[in-house]
Amino acid sequence: MKHAPRHRGLVLLVLLYSVLTGFAWPGRVARLTQQLRSEDVTQRREAARLLGEHTAADAREALLVALDDEDWDVRLEAIRSAARVGLRDHVPVLIDWLNDPVADARVAAAEALGVLREARAEATLIRALGDNDAKVRTAAAVALGNLGSAKAVTPLLGRLNDADPVVRLAAVRALGALQDPQVIVPLVSRTQDPDPEVKIAALGVLGSLRDPRALAPLVRSLDDESEDVRLAALAAIGNLRQEAAIQPLRARLSEANGRIGRATLAALGTIGTDRAIEIIVEQLGTPELSRGAVDVLVERVRRVRKLAPESASAVIDHLTRALTGETESSRAAMVGEALIGCSRLVSIESALPVLLDAFEHRRGPLPIVALALASTGNPQVLVPLLQRLDGAQPDDRAALLRALDLLKMKIPADGRAADPLLAELAHAQPETLALVTRLLGRSGAPRTLPALNELLHHTRIDVQLAAVEAVGRIGQAESVRALVPLISDQRQRMRDAATVALGRTLDAPRALELLRELDGLTDATRTALLTSVTYALERLHDQGLNAADQGALVSTLSALLANEDETLMALAVDGLSALKAPEGAAAIAKLLRSPRAARRIHAASALGAFDDPKVRQLLRFVMAHDQTEVAAAAAIALGSIGEGVDAANLAKLAKRLHWPFPGAASYAIAVLARRGLMRPLASRSMLCELGTSREPVVRANVAVAMAQLGLGACDNGVDPLLWLRAVHAPLVRSAAARWVYAAVQAGRMDRVKGIASLKECAERDAEPRVAEACAAPDMPALQSSIHDVVLEPDGRDRLRHRLLAVELADGSVFVGHTDHNGHLRVLTTPAAAGADAFVTDAGLLPLEPAVPSPGATPNSGASSHLEVPAQAQP
Repeated sequence: MKHAPRHRGLVLLVLLYSVLTGFAWPGRVARLTQQLRSEDVTQRREAARLLGEHTAADAREALLVALDDEDWDVRLEAIRSAARVGLRDHVPVLIDWLNDPVADARVAAAEALGVLREARAEATLIRALGDNDAKVRTAAAVALGNLGSAKAVTPLLGRLNDADPVVRLAAVRALGALQDPQVIVPLVSRTQDPDPEVKIAALGVLGSLRDPRALAPLVRSLDDESEDVRLAALAAIGNLRQEAAIQPLRARLSEANGRIGRATLAALGTIGTDRAIEIIVEQLGTPELSRGAVDVLVERVRRVRKLAPESASAVIDHLTRALTGETESSRAAMVGEALIGCSRLVSIESALPVLLDAFEHRRGPLPIVALALASTGNPQVLVPLLQRLDGAQPDDRAALLRALDLLKMKIPADGRAADPLLAELAHAQPETLALVTRLLGRSGAPRTLPALNELLHHTRIDVQLAAVEAVGRIGQAESVRALVPLISDQRQRMRDAATVALGRTLDAPRALELLRELDGLTDATRTALLTSVTYALERLHDQGLNAADQGALVSTLSALLANEDETLMALAVDGLSALKAPEGAAAIAKLLRSPRAARRIHAASALGAFDDPKVRQLLRFVMAHDQTEVAAAAAIALGSIGEGVDAANLAKLAKRLHWPFPGAASYAIAVLARRGLMRPLASRSMLCELGTSREPVVRANVAVAMAQLGLGACDNGVDPLLWLRAVHAPLVRSAAARWVYAAVQAGRMDRVKGIASLKECAERDAEPRVAEACAAPDMPALQSSIHDVVLEPDGRDRLRHRLLAVELADGSVFVGHTDHNGHLRVLTTPAAAGADAFVTDAGLLPLEPAVPSPGATPNSGASSHLEVPAQAQP
């Protein structure tokens, strides 16, 4: 019965909502259709181009109008747009255009048919390989590569001797896309092509085919006069992954340096056999190659740590053996640096005994050995490092402190460090004083607080900031009085640091005390204090609040919701959502009556913290009846607290409502899947249909949901192997990597093909975060949240009321608004999401290519990067 008043409030709010009307959005396609009737040909061309940003279903009628325009350029733009959206109504017209007397028309038709992967055009495209215009022959070759038909191999081989180098280049790349072993011998001739670009492309394709017959011609290319060709040959030799390639590569190391030396090492790293890794480790003692060897070993571990963990362990084993016994100081330093680099990716704890031995017997430079030892993350390293501090020389002391700093980030707080560090504090050098101060905080020992409180008033700001951080880490309420004055400091960095530290030290009585003292303070101080309180409330909730303290906090914060100051109101909402009290939900829900959309958006988002049937009911109502951006916020909230049945409704509304709702709904569906609330077979059809959207955010979230459910590719062309191709957005490729891996694990995809695609992506994708996702495609657990301030690119001003897309650690993409304070709160995120999140403006993401026709075959190797050469663009 005690919850009855809250329930009545929510029911009243639902009744009030019945008077709201939906948000009317004028149809953009309708405006473009009208623009196509303009007498101004420039407007018609622009309208035809912009139609390519819509779906085939929406743009179909308008595109058919544009395809009949009297102006050639309008028709050309319409063809390109039709290809981008995947419209096939005009395919017969395009096939006819391949015989058009105007060369540009033939080029445009071939390009469009290639984008559509239109099998009906295969015979006509093959004939176009003999066109008298080089641009047409080029476009036909690219299109046939996209079609992926074996029938095109022989005709394309005939173009390898074309008089035009651009045509030869397109033919080589297309043959690479087809991945047919019979092209090996003909392509060998192109490794001696007079055009360097053709040579390089041929070498790349030979490497991607991984046929031993290619090794000899690739090795011969290592003597080419062009360094770029030699580099391409080295990369291709590595891609062959042949044991027989190791000896020729090793022979080249004795005379290699610079780019060629690093490329030779990289080729050995790609081969990755035990012998290849052994040779790379040997080069750690060669001054000209040692830095490159470190980079290659770390890169090898990055690529294989998840897909082939035994290969990563082999690298650590080789490095450990290289440090055993007597080792030159310079070589020991590079071995240590390699271990340190690998430790950021995998555990190097197996190297602990050897590193301890090297540390105790002083083999190798102390700074490197100490850091490598700390990189193991083993708590037993703490005491040896502390013991060596006593009596060490200044340079060694600084190195040991840096090692302790690294170790303390890897292990829980350990009070054993407190007394040695307090002793160190007494005679710390100016350059290490701030570091010692931070380490005292990481010890977690309350007995260090008197010394730290004194340092809060130090003359140097770096020491002050370190002391503020340290006091916050120890988190004792007795530090509140020392921190409060710093909230009003004139320096922004100090105010921000003190705000966070105060949030870590507040207990419930002191939080209430500060809330009751807000009146009469300056705006900046009130904002900082209330921010500290909101930081503290989530921690206090998790620790358990008594009913009296919780009630008082909810009452005080609820009163602030009526404040006209948007800053205080937004912070009060954050505080109530952190407390998760039912009365707080009712108070926040009242904000949904506000005429200000920004307040309603923030309120709807915050309600995702309250797992309550009445809140779910309200969010469903908001999603269906409020304007689109508020509905999107409600959808996000439902992802965190909704039920499996909500997924179908989210998908249905995503088809009806305009952006940003489809992005928000798809993220909510991904979260529902990640929470284990969706049934795989019952959800497959809905997800496959949703995946046809051209919004990159939607596709990424569909891929994550598919991965979580262990589903394979769809029958309608929604396929994770296709989505790994370079033509797709980085966030789509990152999510597709998770889907491929999960499908392999679930037996829904051929294991050899799936793992090979991921390895290829990890090695070749130009976007680092995509390559990382392919190298480590497992799904992190849902166990954290993001609550952070988002700044403008200049790093000073806050992004307020801005719609952002946040790519999270599992590949899902959150779409939502920052509040009036620039705060972004994302509930139910993967572990370490804050550190791994990639934030971009949600309105700047270009649309994806249309989903290919069912049955399209994903290409591998060179095909994933197949493009029309710049010279061949009409």
